[in-house]
Amino acid sequence: MFYRVNPAKGNHIGIPRYLVRDEIDGVAYPYKGIEEVLSGKIDPEGIMGNGSLQSFILSDIFTFLLKNLDRNEYTLLPNIWHQISEETNLTYALGVWRKSMLPPDSISNGPATTAPSIAIEVDERVDCKSSSFEAYRQKKVESFFQSGGERLVWVNLDPKLVYVFRQAKALEEFKWAEHFEITSGLSFCIEKELNRQGITFE
Repeated sequence: MFYRVNPAKGNHIGIPRYLVRDEIDGVAYPYKGIEEVLSGKIDPEGIMGNGSLQSFILSDIFTFLLKNLDRNEYTLLPNIWHQISEETNLTYALGVWRKSMLPPDSISNGPATTAPSIAIEVDERVDCKSSSFEAYRQKKVESFFQSGGERLVWVNLDPKLVYVFRQAKALEEFKWAEHFEITSGLSFCIEKELNRQGITFE
């Protein structure tokens, strides 16, 4: 399936849907490096896969939540597609749902149609040809909140910062060496967890 063309909205022409990371209000945001894929210089996996540091951080957060959240009340899903409307489709590195919002009969091969309570992003790499990265991120955060999401944690690799967006709250910014709340009562420190595994930074 190829992405529909709407030049007025800055869409990319002839891009397979699986190479589009997010779509917001009909605007496509493909994975960064899409031009190299389309020209045949690299394979799609070269831009879709996570780097090792990105994967370590995601794995640590996922493991932490598995250990500390009540699995009878919450569902954790990695690399999840959330369809808000025909023209707005978001992907999260990790989504956390209350089970009441994602009952068993809603599970299918298609996207989730309800927003996770919490979404996690780690160094999301998208081609923002139609806007700046900050404008893209703000649109994604707004779409997430408008669909019912409550907290979006955005981990940045360079600079090493964590941004915590909460519904109707001021943006919070943390260094990797600081603890931040993933959800009420559960705080996490990226640097501490990486150091525990022998991964250090200057």
